[in-house]
Amino acid sequence: KKDIDRVIEAASAVAIPMDREVIHVLTQEFIVDEQDGIIAPLGMAGVRMEAKIHIVTGAVTSAQNIIKCANRAGLDVCDIVLESLASSEAVLSDEERNLGVALIDFGGGTTDMAVFSRGTIKHTSVLALGGDNLTYDISIGLRTPRLEAEKIKIKYGCALSSMIGIDETLEVPGVGGRQDRVLSRQILGEILEPRVEEILTLIHHDPRNDSLLKKQFWKWFSTIILLPNRFVIHNNPTYIFLNSRSGKKKLPVFTMILNAVLDASFL
Repeated sequence: KKDIDRVIEAASAVAIPMDREVIHVLTQEFIVDEQDGIIAPLGMAGVRMEAKIHIVTGAVTSAQNIIKCANRAGLDVCDIVLESLASSEAVLSDEERNLGVALIDFGGGTTDMAVFSRGTIKHTSVLALGGDNLTYDISIGLRTPRLEAEKIKIKYGCALSSMIGIDETLEVPGVGGRQDRVLSRQILGEILEPRVEEILTLIHHDPRNDSLLKKQFWKWFSTIILLPNRFVIHNNPTYIFLNSRSGKKKLPVFTMILNAVLDASFL
């Protein structure tokens, strides 16, 4: 056990900027005498042991602000956890982690992604786009307050304008005492679809920026789980498509967890 702790400590000895702090040191695999793919080396005999780890860092000031907010609300903070890892503990099974799964959590201000394979974390990323950006786009596009834009997103939002009927309409509240307006719901779809496509495209290409992941990223998992907590909301199921532009590669099967379509009060 002490040997394992020492090799993890040695592997995590990397230089990070002064304004960032280490949040997680996650073990991916161990290598014992050039034998890789070892998850639990305890009890094995060998001369040389190495470790591949995944280090998650965060801004020091952001972490301190989160702790201060929790303390002001009367809560004691024990530790800080990466959101995508916390979500994975809630929705992923051990079988999914072993087979390979990508968890994409659509939040309000960010979209978080975590990729698991063979029971260990392989990749994490945070995209600074989320459901609040959709609300802002609606507010600007339909010229309505943010609060009303959020209600419109929840009630009428759809990520694919081709799914919207030509005769479907929505009511946009007036501003400054003006009368309410009745607009085609397709206008809303045309506002939301480009932003949704942008977010999904950035997610699709994000891991490819890492040279270590470029060749084998899509081989690591067989399922993608989407958590649209603050994403496009409508009373009917929302379908999101990722199309591979390469005919040689096929994207994995998608599992949709559309928990946000159940009730607007859940958001």
